[in-house]
Amino acid sequence: MAEGVKGGGRVAAMFIVAIFLASIIFIGLSASDPQNDRKMFREGMADLMSKDRYRNSTWSALVIDLSTGKVLYNLKSGTMMVPGSTTKLYSSTAVMQYLGTDFVTETPVYSVGVVENGHLNGTLVLKASWDLNMGGRGALDGILNITDVDHGDANALGYCQLTGEDPLAGLDFLAQQVASTGMTSADQVIIDMGAWGEQDIGKEHLVGPMAINDNLIDIVINATTVGQTATCYFRPFTSAYSVACDVVTIDSGEDIIVVHQDSQGKLSVAGQIAAGHSTVRTFTVTDPASFARTLFIEALERNGVSIGADETGANLQAEIPAGYGSSAAIARMSSVPLREDVKLTLKVSQNFHADSYIAMLSYYTGSTDFTSGMVVMKSQMDALGINTGQVCLTDGEGGSAEDRFSAQAVCQLLRQAWSAQLNQSLLDALPILGVDGSLADSATNGSEAIGHVFAKTGTRAGSDHLNQRSLLFTKALAGYVHTSRGNWVAFALFVNDVPIGSIEQMMQVGSDLGYLSELIYHDY
Repeated sequence: MAEGVKGGGRVAAMFIVAIFLASIIFIGLSASDPQNDRKMFREGMADLMSKDRYRNSTWSALVIDLSTGKVLYNLKSGTMMVPGSTTKLYSSTAVMQYLGTDFVTETPVYSVGVVENGHLNGTLVLKASWDLNMGGRGALDGILNITDVDHGDANALGYCQLTGEDPLAGLDFLAQQVASTGMTSADQVIIDMGAWGEQDIGKEHLVGPMAINDNLIDIVINATTVGQTATCYFRPFTSAYSVACDVVTIDSGEDIIVVHQDSQGKLSVAGQIAAGHSTVRTFTVTDPASFARTLFIEALERNGVSIGADETGANLQAEIPAGYGSSAAIARMSSVPLREDVKLTLKVSQNFHADSYIAMLSYYTGSTDFTSGMVVMKSQMDALGINTGQVCLTDGEGGSAEDRFSAQAVCQLLRQAWSAQLNQSLLDALPILGVDGSLADSATNGSEAIGHVFAKTGTRAGSDHLNQRSLLFTKALAGYVHTSRGNWVAFALFVNDVPIGSIEQMMQVGSDLGYLSELIYHDY
């Protein structure tokens, strides 16, 4: 669920974790007809809102018929709400609308210089090309392996599910092609980040055209015997980093683990882990270009091509030879189709990828500024005929304090995307209730709605130091339901400002929204 704490993002780790516009019914939505509101959903909404945990919270909801635009249920649907990661519906739709669902980018490697007796007197240049997976997660086979809890949430939730594939598979694939040319050595390696480079957009992650393993170091911690130090290993393994493990195994209790960087490349993992437990924490790479350069040099050397330069040195962007792309690339790798990456982004709420979509909109329209990507996203919403008057966004993943939109606004997005033939790509990408992604565990046991609700979750939380608790700024759910009557409806459910005292209480709010989506399935 990559939601809450930061970004669009993750639940305030845990405890580290308006604009009100006069609303009008959007074009294509008609006034609500109370006769069409079924009893179970109406009563379910009323019952939940009356619960003590929601005493001071704000609710908003809308359900519309996709074929007619008829409003089936309406509760304060024009109120602008904190959206959390439902924001990713906007960035994902915009990038697919602009680039196309089948869009593929290619990452080339160029040989710049003269090869004599297998040695390149010059530089190998890998041109970073906005492949957000670079062969990881099984991307070389064209389809990404996606777990239900992504490593982007490991620090927030205290666990994740790593994919089994080697995150360095793509770099090895390129290195093997270089070696196949007969090259056995080269003087230097440089990653060309282009004019866009890497940008700090106020998040934990930098945004740029190069990413290996989402620019994360995955640290796996395994308990040993009580009183002894746990074992730690990390991936992708590289000489750019080392890990010192000072995590003590305890008999029972909460796993409390902190990762910090002692000095350049030296990571310290400290805390406690309960006997029998295994968990994952991550560290965000601070220099993605140099990180990628080191990893590529190591891949080349694994495949028989030695490099004369220091493998852990800085990426020398300024020393890229002029006009290096005039000759054909000696290695090349294709990304997965964009729709596959959007599936990853929406299934697990991947913050880095969602913000990268805004950067890509900027890059592919000739700009080098993240904010201009937001302007392009607005143009794509305009092209779809979406009224953005009830939308305020400053990022692609839903983690900014300013982010707001209404249930009306997101339902119109869902309906217009459906009409624009983006529906299959969205359906394939959205978490499915009781089946996968961030909705895998949100269904009532045995519910008939399992497999029929396709929706994006949203979570954002922060600390309430006064009361020694957290405040759930939002829990949200928006998407499609194929109802028990065979109809397709779009819906949006928001609840803002819910005091919570634990991860379990936050998860209960998510389960409440999942339950409401089940009632939508039964009623409409």
